[in-house]
Amino acid sequence: KKVVSGGGWLLGLREDGTVISWGVSGGLSGQTDVADWTDIADIAACDQAAIGVKTDGTVLVAGGGPDSGAAGNAQADRDVNAEDGSSGSVQTGAEEDWLEEIASWTGVTQAAITDGIAVGLKEDGTVMSAAADGTVVSGTTAGFSEWTQIGSIAAGNGEIVGVRSDGTVLSNRRTLSVSGAQSAAVGGDYVATVLSDGTVDVSGISGGAANVYSW
Repeated sequence: KKVVSGGGWLLGLREDGTVISWGVSGGLSGQTDVADWTDIADIAACDQAAIGVKTDGTVLVAGGGPDSGAAGNAQADRDVNAEDGSSGSVQTGAEEDWLEEIASWTGVTQAAITDGIAVGLKEDGTVMSAAADGTVVSGTTAGFSEWTQIGSIAAGNGEIVGVRSDGTVLSNRRTLSVSGAQSAAVGGDYVATVLSDGTVDVSGISGGAANVYSW
C-alpha cells in the first residue's frame, strides 16, 4: 500500500494495516521494531524514527535518535498517554522528549518526518508539529500555526511542505509559487509537485531533477 525510506532502512504498509520493515543491522536504534503495529493508516520515516498513524488518529513511534542505538544501549517500548486518555507508543532513548510528543498526538490522518522535525496533518486541515532539541524550524511561525486547509504533507532534507485544498503549496524553508498542486514530494534541495493536469512542477532544481519536466 505504501513504502517509505528512513535512509538505510525501509517500512512497508500492508493493505491489512500491519507494517513490515527492512534495514541495516548497524546504526539503527529501534526504528524497524514495528512488527506489532496494527490498524495503521499511514507511515512516515527518517533516519531518527518511524511513525505509524493509526486508523483512530493516534500515533505510534519507533526509534530514538542517531546516537541512542549504540551497542549496549537497549531500549524499551513505552506507552504514552495523551490528555484525552488515548495512548501511543514510543521507544525511550536519546531523543525521547520530541518522540513522546509525537506519540501523544490525536486526530491525525497523515504524518511526515525529516531531520528532527515531524508534522501531523489533522482532520480539520491544520498541522501539529514537534522538533528535536536544537532543531531550527526556519520560515514558520510557532508550530506551523498559520498552516490551514492542508490536504497533504511531505518532508525531506529538513523541509516540510503542505499542499492546500486550493492547490497552493506551503513550505517551512521557502516560498513556492505553485498553483493547481495535487500532491508534493521533497528531495535534496527541490520540491516536486504533481499538478491537476498530470504534469510535474519542480522548484529548486538540482542536477538531474530537471528531467521530470518531461513527465
